[in-house]
Amino acid sequence: MFKRAKKKNEDGEVEANMIPVLSTMFLLIPALLLAMEIAPFTSVRVEPPKFSQLQDPSPTDQPQERLRFRVQVRQDGFTVRYGSKPESERTVDIPLGGDGKHDFAALEQRASELKALFPEDPVVNISAENAIGYGTLVESMDALRGRDCSLKSALYGESVPQECLFWNVVVESGTV
Repeated sequence: MFKRAKKKNEDGEVEANMIPVLSTMFLLIPALLLAMEIAPFTSVRVEPPKFSQLQDPSPTDQPQERLRFRVQVRQDGFTVRYGSKPESERTVDIPLGGDGKHDFAALEQRASELKALFPEDPVVNISAENAIGYGTLVESMDALRGRDCSLKSALYGESVPQECLFWNVVVESGTV
């Protein structure tokens, strides 16, 4: 009936009950492993610049003209440079959109126009100013690749889909 009152200065050891924590971990590990199997993985293909003094062995047929497509991401928009030869290179500035952010739709539109002229050239060189955030750089790469582009089948040996624009991105340092 009556309970003995505990003294205030009496401290007893308290055991930690670890069974609920271990049970949760026991259930969480298989759930995370299952989620890794189900969740789709995406990747952005990036190639490093090629620094070689060696010349390629000369092919028997004439080499195709390359687009030489380069994009610089700046704080005030994009600078797009393209041309099959250095003397015929053109420069187009794409300013920021009306909301004060980079206009990725205009960049994708310019890339699709150039892809129509050079359908076999998948390479684009991209560089960014130091103040540009990583997210802006990745969104620029997505716009150049094409919003509807999925290279998942190409990773398994199939051809690159038609909706993919410039999917072979070379990230450069410095200015374009």
